Amino acid sequence: MTAKLKAFLPKDSADYPAFFFMNASFISIALYELIHVLPTVDENSKFSFTFHFALGLFFFINVYGNYYMLIMTDSSTKGMILPTMLKENWR
Repeated sequence: MTAKLKAFLPKDSADYPAFFFMNASFISIALYELIHVLPTVDENSKFSFTFHFALGLFFFINVYGNYYMLIMTDSSTKGMILPTMLKENWR
């Protein structure tokens, strides 16, 4: 269980503050917009409130899905040997 959980955490300890700040920001902004702001904007229309709530939820899930893929994709070149010499007859 802890091995699966560690896959979601940053590999470098210097990235922990940014990681927790981003997670706290995403959640707090989404909750504030959907729970506090949206009911005051769409007071009269039940359909408009439901539509905007579903759209906001979709955007929240989309942002977290992209954030998940950003964390899970290894873009480092650590352990890879890259060529430093040009091949013969290269133009």
